Parts: sequence; structure tokens; C-alpha cells
Amino acid sequence: MKKEDLCNYIDDYVSHFKLGSHIRCNVLVKDLENLDGKAWRVTTEDGHQRVFDKVVICTGLFRKKHIPDFPGMDQTKVKVFHSSDCSDRSAFTGKDVVFVGYGKSTLDLMSELKDEVKSTTFVYREKRWPLPGNLWKISIIHVSFCRAFEWLLPSYYTEDKPRSSLYKFFTAVWWWLWEHILDWQHGLSAAGMRPGSPFVEDIFHNQFVVPEGTYERIATGDI
Repeated sequence: MKKEDLCNYIDDYVSHFKLGSHIRCNVLVKDLENLDGKAWRVTTEDGHQRVFDKVVICTGLFRKKHIPDFPGMDQTKVKVFHSSDCSDRSAFTGKDVVFVGYGKSTLDLMSELKDEVKSTTFVYREKRWPLPGNLWKISIIHVSFCRAFEWLLPSYYTEDKPRSSLYKFFTAVWWWLWEHILDWQHGLSAAGMRPGSPFVEDIFHNQFVVPEGTYERIATGDI
């Protein structure tokens, strides 16, 4: 799903269910106090207080910045940015830029800044299997959330031997097809980006939809 589609969906959801009056954005929470285990008092920076039955903290799993400390970083003139700080494109205009890490943020930034930077270098530890926006002409959402897809995920250890044997055969063929379709659709082998690990191992972590044209740019040497 594209960022614009997700934002539009959230806006439409809020509008349809008339939730706007219950939402306050850009408000700093200064204090959170438990009231005898029955409720929570929330105090915001403007001194306003409200009491709620439940509180859900959604500060972001990946919000904390992590920039490795390399020897000599404090002496170099090269600027180091975290992905969350890359809001001003002009800082990268005409620059030779190194993107570190094989994650969604890295790939999105490489795509967004492709017309700004002088050159793009991609540094990563391991190659990862991508997810396509569409598998042929079928949305990946419809494929990954269907019952057949769920049935072909790794089984529970309590499966009996006949079911386990049947499962292993069909899943081996299924995931073999997925790997070859992804390789063909993205041109992974042509770009030298086909992972050595099975796709089914990556499906539970490090999954992301790659921006269109990324592997083509790698194959042609643009990255």
C-alpha cells in the first residue's frame, strides 16, 4: 500500500465515523497518572487534564534513532543523517550519498532522492526478499491475506505425520514458485540481488514493498 493511499484511508475513516472532535494532534503529554488502578489522568503541556479508562501508548517501535558510532566520525566533514531527519531534500542535492541498511526507510529514501543526489551507493549486510505491490495483476494484499496463503505458512508442531508430509510437499512447491516469480518480476538475479536464504524465512520479518524501479537502477549501475 502506498503512503498516499494509507493517509487517504485514515482521513476517510475519521470523516466517515465523525472522529475528528476526539482527536488532538501535536500535543505533548506531560504526565500520566494511574488512579487506583481504575483509570488514568492525562496531563498535557497546556495544563489540560482528562481522565480515561484505558491508555494506549503508541510512540512508535522504530522511533528511537540508531546511528552506529564509527571511529573518526567526529573528525570527518561528511554529514550523517538518520532517516527520520531527512525531510529537507536540498541537503542532498548534488551530493554523493551512501544509504546504509536494507530496510524500507532506506529503499524509500533512495527512491525519493534519486533526482536530487549526484550518486547513490547502497550498503547492506544481507540481501532480503522484497514483496511486490502486485503479484502479476493481483494485489499483494489479496494474496497474502487469503486462506490458502495462511494454510501454506509453516505448520504447528502438533501436526500428524500424514498431514505434515503432505504439507511439506505442497509448501515446498508453493514457496519455490514464489521465489521464482519474485525473481522474474523484480529482476533480482539480473541485478545480483537474489537472496541466498529461502523466502519463507523472510516473510516473518524484514518484509517491505520495494519502490518501483529500484532493482532496475541497481542492474544498470545507477545504484
